[in-house]
Amino acid sequence: MNFFKSSPFFLAILLIINISCTDQNDELTEAKSLQGLWVDIQTGTDTLVFDYWGDGDEVMYLNRARELRDGHLLPKSKAGSYDYELLKNEISLRWHLSSNSAFNQFSFEKNGDQLVIGNFYDDTAFGTKMTFKKID
Repeated sequence: MNFFKSSPFFLAILLIINISCTDQNDELTEAKSLQGLWVDIQTGTDTLVFDYWGDGDEVMYLNRARELRDGHLLPKSKAGSYDYELLKNEISLRWHLSSNSAFNQFSFEKNGDQLVIGNFYDDTAFGTKMTFKKID
């Protein structure tokens, strides 16, 4: 038993386990801190809601203003639910209503109650960043 306590191999295993758990906890903390309602400070009408599906998987909803198209009042383009994964300084998104099942990466930075994210939905503002403020 003393062999395992003083063994460099045993210590390395403990270090790896500790690092793995820390990364997971940081991700969970970050995802939990996103929960709630965020409003686009530019438009005041587009919102993000970070939540969980019934099975515990994370989901992000983009709610957009409505516009008249073909005589119908419909949400603007790209509204709906998205799967997301948090990466270092990026968020990886997959829109559920897209025929493309690939995740796409966008810049992502959270500072307190503000969230700056690369434009992923407004075709007129491609390449820009959107700023959201948490209100709930």
